[in-house]
Amino acid sequence: MLLVVTFRPEEPGPRPLFAALARLPHVTRLDLPPLSPAEVADQVRGILGDADAAAARNAHARGGGNPLFVEALVTTPGEAVPGSLRDLLLGRVRRLPGPARAAVRAASCAGDRAGHALLAAVTGLPDADLGEALRPAADHGLLIADGDGYAFRHALIREAVHGDLLPGERSALHRRYAEAVERRPELSDTPESALAVHWQACGDHARALAAAWRAAGERGAAAAHAERLTLLERVLDLWDRVPDAASLTGAARREVLEAAAEAAGAAGDPGRGLPLVRRALEETHRDREPGRAARLLVLRAQLRGQQGHEDELDDLREAARLVPGPLPARVEVLARLSSRLVVHGEMDEGERLAREGAQLAAALGMGTARLWLETTAAAAAARDGDGDTAPLERLRGRGLGASQTVNVLNTLTHCRLSTGHPAGGLAAADEALALAERAGLAHSLGPAPAVNRVEALYRLGRWDEAGAAPLARRIARRAGRAGLTGPSGGPLTARESEVLQLLARGRSNREIGRGAVHLAEDRQRPRLAHPRQARRLLPRRGRRRGPGPRPGVTGRPGARLGRRACEPPGAAHCRMASGGRCKRQGAAAGSGTRTRPGTVARTRGAFSARQTVVRRRAGRRRCARPRPPRRPRAPATPPRR
Repeated sequence: MLLVVTFRPEEPGPRPLFAALARLPHVTRLDLPPLSPAEVADQVRGILGDADAAAARNAHARGGGNPLFVEALVTTPGEAVPGSLRDLLLGRVRRLPGPARAAVRAASCAGDRAGHALLAAVTGLPDADLGEALRPAADHGLLIADGDGYAFRHALIREAVHGDLLPGERSALHRRYAEAVERRPELSDTPESALAVHWQACGDHARALAAAWRAAGERGAAAAHAERLTLLERVLDLWDRVPDAASLTGAARREVLEAAAEAAGAAGDPGRGLPLVRRALEETHRDREPGRAARLLVLRAQLRGQQGHEDELDDLREAARLVPGPLPARVEVLARLSSRLVVHGEMDEGERLAREGAQLAAALGMGTARLWLETTAAAAAARDGDGDTAPLERLRGRGLGASQTVNVLNTLTHCRLSTGHPAGGLAAADEALALAERAGLAHSLGPAPAVNRVEALYRLGRWDEAGAAPLARRIARRAGRAGLTGPSGGPLTARESEVLQLLARGRSNREIGRGAVHLAEDRQRPRLAHPRQARRLLPRRGRRRGPGPRPGVTGRPGARLGRRACEPPGAAHCRMASGGRCKRQGAAAGSGTRTRPGTVARTRGAFSARQTVVRRRAGRRRCARPRPPRRPRAPATPPRR
């Protein structure tokens, strides 16, 4: 008989008993760690039927990986602290002795972490007395020691304690924190940010706005874009409550809106940035300030591009119209517009505008912009013709800096992948990664070539390497929220990130296959072969041979997949190579698109190689298109005598 006993290690009562049991030879103690972010996402998926990335991140951050807390958070998303947990959390606090309760309540106003010296200054207790007061809270698992301070074991505990304070208690404690930090800034790791929070919590809006503006400048200098965005949003929230906000910050509100939208883009959070840039555009007169309006349109296009919206080109074309003269602003607009045109497959216009911008940049002495535009023009020429990458090779040999060389190599990788040369793309991606490592810039420059490398390995059929940790795991973790550049030159789509996550986490072929099927149906960037190849990643029981819905593939994508699953390979790849205009194998491209025979031939050859790999891994050599049944042979006629 196996006897399983569960207990909470933070409860002090049963500790002696369980310590004695653990010393017995036939007893095994298992300490369960908190759920990881990926495991929380799996739990959210099991509860809701779908794993919203933002909801899963929020549940993990607030619940600390506790399954009970995660369930309460995702089932009652509107509440600060779900009612089902509030009494449970506060019950443990109310059982503490009086001095411990007072110290815990004071610590709840500090934020995620309370330094010992700062908490002593706020409570007025000597060091020894403060430690004695906090000991019961630590013994009951409410607080944990964190360096020279204290943190709540779970963010929900802090939220519950802070929400239980009376308004007067809360305001007084926050004012004590603000005054303590103002007297001794060294008590806080981020004094300006702390002042902004505490002054606003106690109702001093002018001081809070000034502190938040200063803190935003500090966070921006430290490249902490997400924190800078939060602080600038605080400034905007306080703006109308402070009569002289412009004089306190030295900036107009539209400038703050633009800065916040830029921080959202840098933080990979376009959903928060788009409303900000829209408000900034509403406060800008396009005829009187065309340069500012063009800059805001470029910013909005960048944010829309991170979300995968195709209407980003409308904003960029309008920005180019607003700055027609030989100005630095036009160079910047053309650099962005030409590169996005190439990503969207409009090679002729992209190459023409890139060359125009490069000439203008040379005349204005804008060396970095000129190099960027020359790279875009060379990429457009390579992708639109027969894959001639000689111009890119010449750019690489011009003695550029590390950042510029990595950019050229990334573009070279994209061109080689899009023209059916995955081995060459892999070599360029490896070179870019090695250069980023040597330059000490792997964190900032490394993710884009890492994405390219996974794509090249996938196309070469080296799937084990493509899914090996930590490379693919790092890509999958950062791709969706950081707007990283994918093999097509644009940010990774949610489906691309999903497939990479499945590879990195070692998921089943069924899950990988479904993700790849949807990705292959993406008309803008159909890069993981075509639906038939992706379909072969599914196990036999998940396949169907004819048109119609399939398990896990529903709605319009499923209907398109059903129709295309029985096409011959040449038809699908002709459509891929020519932007979806071909209907039959060997058909000419549609009007307005330049024919690319070299690209089509190499792509078909690469497909044949990939098809062989997929068949071998799937253990199947028969095409997805059902063959007509053979007619039975007539019995042999006996020879006449």
